[in-house]
Amino acid sequence: MRLKFKWVFMCIPCMIFAMFLFGGISAAAADAVMLNSNKAVVGSASKENTYYFSNSNVWEFQAEFSLVKEWDTYVTYRVIAPDGRATKESKKIPYVDNQGKFTIPFGELTFTETADISSRNSVAPAGTYYVDLKYYASLWPITWDQKKDETIKVIYYNSNDQYNIPSISISDAGSKYSANIAVSDASGAGTSIITNVDYFFSADERNITTASDFLLAKADSIVSGAPAFSLSSSVAVEIEKPTDGSYKYLYVLARTGNGYSKFVEYNMESQDVSDDKNIPTNDTSTTGDTGLFDYDFGELILLALVVVLIVSCVLIITQKIIDYKKRLY
Repeated sequence: MRLKFKWVFMCIPCMIFAMFLFGGISAAAADAVMLNSNKAVVGSASKENTYYFSNSNVWEFQAEFSLVKEWDTYVTYRVIAPDGRATKESKKIPYVDNQGKFTIPFGELTFTETADISSRNSVAPAGTYYVDLKYYASLWPITWDQKKDETIKVIYYNSNDQYNIPSISISDAGSKYSANIAVSDASGAGTSIITNVDYFFSADERNITTASDFLLAKADSIVSGAPAFSLSSSVAVEIEKPTDGSYKYLYVLARTGNGYSKFVEYNMESQDVSDDKNIPTNDTSTTGDTGLFDYDFGELILLALVVVLIVSCVLIITQKIIDYKKRLY
């Protein structure tokens, strides 16, 4: 009876440990972020609604990880293009050994496979690349899938792509002006996301050739603003007309997450739009903190179970040694 009790005392912690190790160990891995990129959230904050923008041929990511690196040692990636072309799953990358960082040489990828993208959603379907990540855990000689798959949406364009530039149309809407802004390819599908819209009124025509010129002129204008709108590849904003009738020109600037801009000059008297002022730019920035080394509740439970298992094994071994000595005497 006593022997059975010992085995139960040893097996229960082992079973619980195995359950957490192979079923819930995915808590040790965490969400990855894209570095050296702009970031936008369309709608409510979630992984599904998060978009990263890059104009680089090398994509760098950083994933959170547990200090016990044997539990989430590897990550692999697969990149799917907007048209459904896809790469093979990459080799396993030991990202933990590099402080959670790993890179994807986007410019060197070969898209030799196809993938069904009908269930994938994006507000800019013609410009969104899907980076599918899979995390693998390793404990001594055993490696297994953590079931912590995630997808990162990346909107990529190079500086020579004509579809990077937003289009802007302006019309008189009574007491307001209506500005319709879109960034899309020839089919009309969104290629990026409009992230900024600025405007100002001027009594005289301004000599503006760059986005920086525009923002300086806006700072000098008494009547200016940045209308609110929901981020999308196609937006419509309303601009209140100035009460002072001395203003003759309205200037509107739109920018995408990839850093490409366009501004137009609208003559309020003739209702003519000057739309030939395209200004491709490259405005990227690094995302914020990733929260490395943060432990969640599941990880703390797992660590506690490991301690319980070790202590239980030590007690059982000690008891066996004591019983063996008693039998000798």
